[in-house]
Amino acid sequence: MAAATSAKPDERKQALFLAHLYLGLYYDSQGDTKQAHEHMTQAAGAAPAGGYMGDVAKVHLLLQKNAPNQK
Repeated sequence: MAAATSAKPDERKQALFLAHLYLGLYYDSQGDTKQAHEHMTQAAGAAPAGGYMGDVAKVHLLLQKNAPNQK
């Protein structure tokens, strides 16, 4: 997150999107559903229109919301 936050202004939005996406995926793989959901929500909200990775964030967030163990 520090690297994304300190990215050049014209690259910061994309850097923050990717940082949240990959942190969300990481926390999900570790079983930390709260952190995963927080980061994936940020990623889905910042997803670039029409981008493949933005779709990945949105679908993953939808899957998290529909997971039986999600609170």
